[in-house]
Amino acid sequence: MIAYPGISLTNLTRKGQAHFIQRKALTFIESTVSFEEKRAIFACAVARVQSELSQQMHSANPETQAILAVEMAMAGDLLLREFVEKKISEGMTLLEALSQANTHFQASINAGSSDYIRERKQDLDDVICSLICSIKEAPEPDFEISDPFIAIADQFYPSEVIRLSHQNAAGLLATSGSLMSHSTVLANSLKLAYMIVDKPLIQKIQEGDQLLLDGEHHQLIIHPNPSTDKISFTDTHIYAKINVPSQASFWAVLNILDELEDIALSTTNGIGLVRTEYLFYDDLLIPDENRQTEVYQTIARAMYPRSVTFRTFDFGFDKKARWLCDREEIPEQNKKRGISLALANISLVKTQLKALCLAASRGNIRILLPYVQNKKAIQTVRRLLKEIAKESKEEMKEWISKIPLGVMIESRSAIQRSAAWVPWVDFFSLGTNDLLRNERIDQKEKIGSTLLWNRIYSLIQDERMKNIPLEVCGILAENPKAITRFIDWGIKTFVIPWTKSSKLKR
Repeated sequence: MIAYPGISLTNLTRKGQAHFIQRKALTFIESTVSFEEKRAIFACAVARVQSELSQQMHSANPETQAILAVEMAMAGDLLLREFVEKKISEGMTLLEALSQANTHFQASINAGSSDYIRERKQDLDDVICSLICSIKEAPEPDFEISDPFIAIADQFYPSEVIRLSHQNAAGLLATSGSLMSHSTVLANSLKLAYMIVDKPLIQKIQEGDQLLLDGEHHQLIIHPNPSTDKISFTDTHIYAKINVPSQASFWAVLNILDELEDIALSTTNGIGLVRTEYLFYDDLLIPDENRQTEVYQTIARAMYPRSVTFRTFDFGFDKKARWLCDREEIPEQNKKRGISLALANISLVKTQLKALCLAASRGNIRILLPYVQNKKAIQTVRRLLKEIAKESKEEMKEWISKIPLGVMIESRSAIQRSAAWVPWVDFFSLGTNDLLRNERIDQKEKIGSTLLWNRIYSLIQDERMKNIPLEVCGILAENPKAITRFIDWGIKTFVIPWTKSSKLKR
């Protein structure tokens, strides 16, 4: 058994035999049909593709329906139709016109200011390929494989993810992909493991090889040994078989509102992290105070009397909502993200803080600041909360004064400085995803390096940290061995996806 590193996009674990997806090369054959005939053929292809997408929507869950609706809109887009008609009027074949349309609009999308917008290139690719297949009357093949298989390709289009899930696929293995792509959203929804690995690693795999995609440990295992074979295809967490200490307290992560009902019905201690940016990611307009208040109050009310920790908008680098794409008030600066970037627009931060303060009237909430690098950002938020209290009704002032304010520690510099922030902070959250990512970039060391653990230990042992709560979220909060080490050091609160806490034996 050999384990290779990868990047898990769905954090699920699945096994199956390797199956390579072979895509047919596009060929362009000159046609003698008239412009009107080409136009009619294109219209029929659009109608056929939209009809197929519509049929898929009938049996799909809401998340999948939303993605299929995006592709339906793309297929019937007026600009796409006008571009194709212009090219065929100039003498191009339909296939050539569609290929050029793809290149043209891909370039436009690529010029977008956020990674979210750029990820829509894959959706456009998917739609264009579907239109071409429809024109060529070349449907994608069905696989007659009785056992679960791992599909392998350079990338996966959303329509392929849906089709493969219906054909007994257990997982997807690719050389490119993104957490924000619709393919990843669908893979999560359809319970498929999805992993990205380097291209040379794909070349080590033969058709039919047994593979294990270990989403928890970000590993691809080729030819898993017999002990690993005992893991069922429905097991999502290998390490769930390991006992974790009974002292551990697990809190849930909420990414989208669709998860709220299940979390509220679960036995989790509360919500330790609400990624608020994802709640409004697809909004076309900036969410105003009323819109935000309604969402936050819904979450706080559903979880009462359990506590909910709302992280303020965490944008920066390549993460940006649609409503921020063209806003000059939030500058693109490679060295800024999280609360520092958000504070470039004080009104945006104050609006969110007002909405969160109003949510405090419906439940027990905490506010968490992302990627903090200096005490000035914390002090600025404290000042804004005082301003909001001063402007609020008398009964609101007491709620606002009782809202705990926390800070995420997500970089080496934050580990070094955070003890000095204690006078302005009610609790800390150790963001291990970014800490590990920065370790690999800066130190090129393995995950969980001794240097990183030494830094964390030094922080915990700092006298200034003795009386302030410290929580752990991210990858290390999901690993039983790491949990045991943290508990030995006095840390007992762990924030993880809610579906995982029930699988950890205590």
